[in-house]
Amino acid sequence: MALLIRFVIESPRLAGLLADSFARDIPRRAYEVHVDADGALFWTETVGGETVRHDTEPGTTTLQRAFVFVLSFLPIESLL
Repeated sequence: MALLIRFVIESPRLAGLLADSFARDIPRRAYEVHVDADGALFWTETVGGETVRHDTEPGTTTLQRAFVFVLSFLPIESLL
């Protein structure tokens, strides 16, 4: 599911600068989430012009991932 955010900017110059900034900077500073053939998530990022794959969520510890795993069993989806 893609998130769509719209901005209304009355200045064409400012709108162009913002669009250029997003197109240039976001791919360099964000991870992309993918699903492999087995249905497992993995993350990619671009470092020095090369794509790096992460099989666990970047920037998390084993304890944080374990906590999320345990929470996934709680019936809280309706609260999200």
